[in-house]
Amino acid sequence: MSSWDGNECPYCGAKYGRLRTGLNYMAVYDMLWSASDDPARWRYRHRNAVLGAWHAIKLRLWEEHVHGCAMLAGERATG
Repeated sequence: MSSWDGNECPYCGAKYGRLRTGLNYMAVYDMLWSASDDPARWRYRHRNAVLGAWHAIKLRLWEEHVHGCAMLAGERATG
């Protein structure tokens, strides 16, 4: 369990732990693939790299959710 699982959106009450990215392991694995011929641009696609990338995606989605809720709350307050 992530330390983020207890986080809750201060605007709508949604919980971080219930947020889903809509991706699966293979989708994230494929995102790490590089078509470059230069090995320096290749990324590791081991389990930890995939899970780390997936976690980063979820964190970004959570930040976008909270920001969106904040904007909606601001619109209601000023509208």
